[in-house]
Amino acid sequence: MKNFYTLLFLGLSLLGYSQSGDNVLIETSSNTALVVCGDAITFTIKITNSNSGTLTGITYTSNFPNGMTLESSEYANEGSITEPIFEIPDINGNSSSTFTYTAKGNCTILTEFDLVMGNTGVFTVSNVNNLVYSINNGAIQSIQGASESYNINFPELFVKVKDEDVNLQVGVLEKDADGTVLNREIEVTNSGLGALNEYRLYIDYDANIDFNELRLSTGSVLNPVGTAITSPLGNGLLRLEYIITDFSSIGDGDNKFEQNEKFTFIDTVSLDADDCNDAMQTNYTAVYGCEASFCETTDDQDATSINYISFVQGVPRFTSRTFLVKSGDLCGDPIQLRYEYTNVGSGSIIAEADTGFNLQLTESSEIFRNLGTNSIKINGVALPESVFTSFTRYDFSLNANGLFSSDPDGPGVGLEDIDKDGVYDDLPVGATFTVSVELILPFDTTYIDNIYNEQLTETVFMVTQTCVIVQIDILQEQELI
Repeated sequence: MKNFYTLLFLGLSLLGYSQSGDNVLIETSSNTALVVCGDAITFTIKITNSNSGTLTGITYTSNFPNGMTLESSEYANEGSITEPIFEIPDINGNSSSTFTYTAKGNCTILTEFDLVMGNTGVFTVSNVNNLVYSINNGAIQSIQGASESYNINFPELFVKVKDEDVNLQVGVLEKDADGTVLNREIEVTNSGLGALNEYRLYIDYDANIDFNELRLSTGSVLNPVGTAITSPLGNGLLRLEYIITDFSSIGDGDNKFEQNEKFTFIDTVSLDADDCNDAMQTNYTAVYGCEASFCETTDDQDATSINYISFVQGVPRFTSRTFLVKSGDLCGDPIQLRYEYTNVGSGSIIAEADTGFNLQLTESSEIFRNLGTNSIKINGVALPESVFTSFTRYDFSLNANGLFSSDPDGPGVGLEDIDKDGVYDDLPVGATFTVSVELILPFDTTYIDNIYNEQLTETVFMVTQTCVIVQIDILQEQELI
């Protein structure tokens, strides 16, 4: 920040200085401060001749500080825009003459300031003036010297993402058309003394993020300058650029971005189901400038704010119970079992973080796979028998035959469609789903040596918010009789 630069010149709101020699006085004044990248201001030069003779052949030269340029002048400029030269008409004895010119300040003023202050030097802003003249066309005389340091104001942009102390926003996995949608509130404040009529907002975001729109808090959607480009910041970022010129919705209605006025933006982004990175970055940078250069650069910490987004981090944790509902025999009387799985979560601060997604089930018992007429049902919905002829997992998310296009066990009971993929294959924290198994077994010594020692083995798999498949229950076994 350059707040101490503001303080350096804060005491002067009316600029004025004088230079004199041999009964000739030069006075310079301005009724306002010079604003970096602001409107041109008017300087008034008054030359007083206290001699009895006439001042003739008058030439006034002013060498401006770096970053200040001439815009217009009452007399023709015979020099450059940084070192103007004016030919002044004769001034009678004991009289004075005034003329005006306008000048603007650009980013170079701040560059000069940074260079000097970075070297712990003393920084001054003043004009070096020179007046060449003669009295009654006599010998040529001159007055030369630097003016006093005068007041320069500049904008100071401050960018902050709301809840920046957290710096990471998380969303719950969703697989519908717009994915997991997140909104972030960004504030841009001008804390400097200088007013702006334009600034730019750069948004550099991880290429895995879908950037949908940027709007004002009033609801007006803003259009970027073209499409996203590869960000110069690298790191797999894309860049969008917005030019802000309408300030009618803030402040005192003068359509300028002035000290302590604030813009509030809201962006809308989304994550796809496979955007499983731990933290995806977005940089917000506000810059202002003039004459095709910027006064604030990306290394200004106040003008940049960084936010991260990801799917909420968590892992489902299950408890299970097994019941022998009905004993059977090997002569056609069915054996019935029931397995209950409850997601109790892992204690994440956000409960939704521990949701289990995309249920997968494997029944690895040789008896179930190879002997008899057997079935697995969830609330009366039978899973395809062909799935269990090998160790292949049954993936509920594939929704074979549309079996789980509707809620199989009722709202708020067990399986739900948390990720909005149209399949009821997710288990939130606190929910229980029940698996019913029925076996109608013939006696076959190839698989059954001792029926009292035979067991079924089920394994349940689910996917976490970070797209990792976890094995929820290992060797959930039950004796058949």
